[in-house]
Order: sequence, then structure tokens, then C-alpha cells
Amino acid sequence: MNSRSTILLIALAFACVAISGCHGLQQDVAGRIKGELPKFIGPADNYDVSIDANPFAIGRGHIHKIQIDGTNVKISPALTVSDFNAETTDVRVNVLSGALEHCNPVSFTAMLTQDNINQYTLATASTSPDSPQNVHIVLNDHDITVKFEMKRYGVTLPITIRGDLVRSGASKTNLDFLASSGQLGWIHAPTPLVRMALDRINPVVSLAGIGVPISVDHAIVDRQRMFVTGSASIASVNSTIGAAQ
Repeated sequence: MNSRSTILLIALAFACVAISGCHGLQQDVAGRIKGELPKFIGPADNYDVSIDANPFAIGRGHIHKIQIDGTNVKISPALTVSDFNAETTDVRVNVLSGALEHCNPVSFTAMLTQDNINQYTLATASTSPDSPQNVHIVLNDHDITVKFEMKRYGVTLPITIRGDLVRSGASKTNLDFLASSGQLGWIHAPTPLVRMALDRINPVVSLAGIGVPISVDHAIVDRQRMFVTGSASIASVNSTIGAAQ
């Protein structure tokens, strides 16, 4: 399993190791987790790890809450997340084996800027001649505008579509653009042309490459920023720990 792109789940794996070998203050546990994040997650401008537990609870393998905040985290070669916040509560670890015995579902929020999205789009763009070219995504106050060009019969067609983000069908990790309107120059864009373009543009963002079973709950656009929220269960955490050990 590829654990490089995991953020909180890998941190929890190392939290188990840290707890089993550290009976000191919570800063010691937080410091050990933070020290491993760049190696196993990827580069970031900064990581902050907060541990909410008293020393006696840590010695018994119990942490009330673990919170990780990352700034400009490169979670995959194509995707950088401007801000990443994740937490879980009631973490219980067997201090002898390091096995994770319980934790509440991990929740996360990833904030992406317009530059983050367009860099991802550029890195994953298709080179096929019938695919949309010069794709540019604009994050509005509450929705998204996608501008691109398509060539048909030797003619370059400038198209602008506007809409929202939705989770992609049965996928738990992909976000698709759902158009509510489309313009071809000054006229309404033909629906078949818009559908053809979206088939090649979507997904707008994919978190499938992180290699850990997560579920993206929803995404919203608010004041030129995209917020993606999701969760992972204890089974996901345990699978990550097993792969890392």
C-alpha cells in the first residue's frame, strides 16, 4: 500500500509507536509524530501536531485528541493542499504491542486555492487533440467557472461553463464538476459538447492515489477557496498501521 500521501492516518500509526515507547509529556509524543511527517507524507511548509492528553493517560496508551495542521502539503506529485486540518478523538493504543485498539472516525478538511486546482489540472491534463485545451478553473464566491477551448473541424471554440462540485458517482475519492450553464462565445453551448468536455475534464480533483480507504463527504466553494471534507474509519487506520510496520 502506498502510504506516502496519507496525512493523519500515517501520523496515527506513528502515534502508536510513540506512545508505546514514550511515557513522558504530550510534547514528546507530538514531536515524534511531527518529525516523521515530512518523511512519510511529503514536503510541507509547516506541520503542527497537537496532543490533548495528560502524561498519565499517555502512559496508559490513551490520547483524548490528536490534531494535525499542515500548510502547503504536497500530498501527491500533482496536488498540493494549501491547508490541511485533521483530527480524531479517544485514541486507545496497546502500549505493549503498539496496536491501535480504538479511535473515533478521523475527520479532515482540506483547503485548496485556485492555484492549487489549476496546477493539478495542468499536471493531469490529457494531451489528446480532442480533449479540452487551456483549461482554467476559477473559484467564485460560491461556485466554479471552467474556461477552456475545444477544436472541432479545425475551428477553436472558446467555452465557459459554470457549476458546482459533486462526489463522482460511486467513487469515494473523486470530485466532479457538474455544469449548471454553458456558453460558447455569446451563445448557449450545446449540451452534447459540454458533456463531452466534462467527460475529459472530470474528475476536477482526485484523492484516490493516497492509497488509504477514505471517504470524501462533500466539497464547497466559499470566497475563492475550495473546502473538501471527509473521514476515515478505524479500519482504515489499522490498515495503514499494518502497512507501515
